[in-house]
Amino acid sequence: MPLAAMLGNESIPPLNAAAFSLIEVTLLFYLYRYALPGRILPTLFPGTFAGLSSGDKLEWSMRTLSAVQAVAAVCVGLLIINDDACIEHIILGKSHYRILDHYSVVATSYYLYDLYAMWYTHRHRLLESGAAKTRRLSPAQQLWSFLQAKASFVFHHVFVLVAGWLAAATGKGEFFAGCFLLTEASTPFVHWRWQLSKAGLKQSYAYVGLSALLMLSFFCVRVLLIPYLYHLYAAHAHLPLLDAARSIPNVCNISCGILYALSMYWFALMVKGAAQLLRRKELTV
Repeated sequence: MPLAAMLGNESIPPLNAAAFSLIEVTLLFYLYRYALPGRILPTLFPGTFAGLSSGDKLEWSMRTLSAVQAVAAVCVGLLIINDDACIEHIILGKSHYRILDHYSVVATSYYLYDLYAMWYTHRHRLLESGAAKTRRLSPAQQLWSFLQAKASFVFHHVFVLVAGWLAAATGKGEFFAGCFLLTEASTPFVHWRWQLSKAGLKQSYAYVGLSALLMLSFFCVRVLLIPYLYHLYAAHAHLPLLDAARSIPNVCNISCGILYALSMYWFALMVKGAAQLLRRKELTV
C-alpha cells in the first residue's frame, strides 16, 4: 500500500489525536521509568549500568528514548524535503503524504513526555542528593530550580511544538518544518557521548570520535541551517536577502534569532569542551 494511502490526506480528528497522545505519553513514561532502567538497559549494559546512581539510570533511559526520537525526526524531515510538492512550492507546498500532520501528533506527545521526564529526573536528583530535604525546597521551588537548570531545553521544546503545529495547521512552511526536523541529526551523538562518559570512557578514542561527529553534525544542521533557509527563501521570492528577511513576519525572525542564539551558545560550549579534550595527552582505546 502506498505511504500516502496509509497516512491519508486529511488532518487527524482532535479526539483521535488526544487519544493517541495519551497512549503515547503513557507508553513513553513506562519505558523511561520502568522498562528501560529496570530490565532492558541492565541487560544490554550489565557492568556499566549497575554502577550508576538511580538518577543517572533515569537520565540514561531518557537519553536513549531521545536518541530514538531524533532518528525518527530526521527520517520524517528527509521524507518531507524530498517530496516534489514541497520542493516546487517551498512556502505554501504540502507534501503528498501530509506526514507532518501525523508526525506533529507524535512529536507533541513526545515533547510533552520529555518535558515531564526532564523534570522528573531533575527532581529525583534533588531528592537523591538530599538538596530538596536539606534546603526544604517546596514543589514550586523545585520546579523553579528545574527551569533554571534546563531553561534552554524547555524553550527548545516549546519552540518546536509551536512551530510544528503552526506549519501543520496553516498549511504553510512544511518544507521549512522538514528542514528544522533535520536539526535532530546531532542529538544522538550528544546522548551517546554522555553515555560513554558515564561508562568511564571519556578519554577513549570512541569518545573523541563521537565528539568530532557531534561538532560536525551540529555545525551543519544547526549553525548553517538557519542562514541557508533565509538564503533559500530569498532566492524563491526573488528578493535580496535583507528584503526577504524584512518580508518575513517578526515573530518568525525573532524565533529564529533566539533559536540561532541557542545553537551558537551550545556550539561554543562544544568547542570549549573539544579544546579541553585535545589538551589531554593520554587516550585509551
